[in-house]
Amino acid sequence: MTDLDEQIARIGAKLLHARTANVGGFGTGSHQFLLAPPLDESEVRAFEARHGVTLPDGYRAFITRLGHGGPGEFGGAGPYYGLFALDAWSDFLACIADDCPLDWLARPSPLHPGANPLPEFTDDTDPDTEWPGPAVLGMYEGILSLGTRGCSFATGLIVSGDARGRVVYLDADHGEPPYVGRDADFLDWYERWLDELTAGFGGSWFGYGPAGGEPELLAVVTGSSDRELRIEAIHNLSKLPNLSAGAFEVLAGLLRSGAATERGAAAAVFNRAPANLVEAVVPLLDDDDAKARGSACRALVEVDPHTWSERLWAQLLREPATEVQNEVYIGLKRAGLLDEQRAMTLVSTPEFGDLRAWAAELVTWRPEHAPLLHDMLASEHISVRRCAATALDVLGLEASVPIALERFATERDDGTRAALIRMLVAAREHRVCDLLLHAATDGSDFERLEAVRVLVAFGDERVEASVRELLIVDRPPSEPGKWHSKTFAELLGPNLDVSPSPKLRALSKGV
Repeated sequence: MTDLDEQIARIGAKLLHARTANVGGFGTGSHQFLLAPPLDESEVRAFEARHGVTLPDGYRAFITRLGHGGPGEFGGAGPYYGLFALDAWSDFLACIADDCPLDWLARPSPLHPGANPLPEFTDDTDPDTEWPGPAVLGMYEGILSLGTRGCSFATGLIVSGDARGRVVYLDADHGEPPYVGRDADFLDWYERWLDELTAGFGGSWFGYGPAGGEPELLAVVTGSSDRELRIEAIHNLSKLPNLSAGAFEVLAGLLRSGAATERGAAAAVFNRAPANLVEAVVPLLDDDDAKARGSACRALVEVDPHTWSERLWAQLLREPATEVQNEVYIGLKRAGLLDEQRAMTLVSTPEFGDLRAWAAELVTWRPEHAPLLHDMLASEHISVRRCAATALDVLGLEASVPIALERFATERDDGTRAALIRMLVAAREHRVCDLLLHAATDGSDFERLEAVRVLVAFGDERVEASVRELLIVDRPPSEPGKWHSKTFAELLGPNLDVSPSPKLRALSKGV
């Protein structure tokens, strides 16, 4: 029996075990570890002759001896949503190109193991006509579609070129560069999937970085000269069901002496550390690299937030990076360690940007907060302005009406304008009518609808022409990202019925 025969038999046994033991994982509910019957050898030879290519031995053996496709929506048993049938070889290509050249699979793939950066997208490139251009499409030559990972993400098999036989991860939207797996061939990749599922590895993004358990991954971390590979091994340590104290000792060494990317990756693993070991990441709170600081904060807040609450709060107040600020805020809030006093500190500090709106959720707004809310209406951040306008609307303070009127005149955000309108209407501030007349005639569908409603509520008869025009529009209001099921007439009718103007009330009756 050859090595190939032994591996095929071993995979068959592991596949049967996964099926009968009800092993679960990402996408397994689609195929339930089932495969359709294998292809006949003659069918495979015909495919190879048609495309001028010889399929890699491992994949060829799999589809002719174990199974081919399957009962799931996207095929048979395999990583992510399963494996396509062979006749879906061009599924990914069809997503990125207008035609599928018959010699596509025979063209040597230029890809190599690991990440393969895409050519830069330049400002003078028209994405509708020139992207993806020939340089990008050339990166996908020699690749057969294996399956989908959801959305635009796909799995392929390189069948020509130096990386022949390896699995590659692809993105039809080109947001993620092609990533060629570290496993030597298709069968190693497939068997690794079964092994990791059975062993209870965490994470849904299977197949990145080197395979193995703690000893194998630590050997890469400490012994490889390939930094990208070392970082991948560190990430994969976080997927293991359990980690020893020795593993955290190795990672602690990287926290002290590794490059920035290694420090950040190592700190991220510490979110699974015992509470007595997580202190090792504290020095990274002063790290020059924002990702390293963020990973350290995440570890502290997930492992022992109560012990490190004061330290994390101090970090949040001095942290310059928005992503790290958000990381700490979310962690402290989830742990119940943010009270209204702390929240008000954040809300009162303009430098915290959008985070001010998040913190405002913890504040009970009172009339004495009006000056702060007025200042927030001038923020460059839409979420902060919306928050302030909504709070002022609820408070309904007469002293805030002139400020709201002034801000409404220049505000362009729909959500903020809507809150200000509600406030001004409740205050019976007639000057808002002059500001809304233009929108009632020339605004978008929803701007016209809201403007007309407010003017009708005030009984402003200058809106009569706009009302008559909208009442005969036989469709619902619609604009990008918004729609309504009722027509303009159905939506405006109730408003017209209660308008203080007899002339406007008459319009709802067709007068």
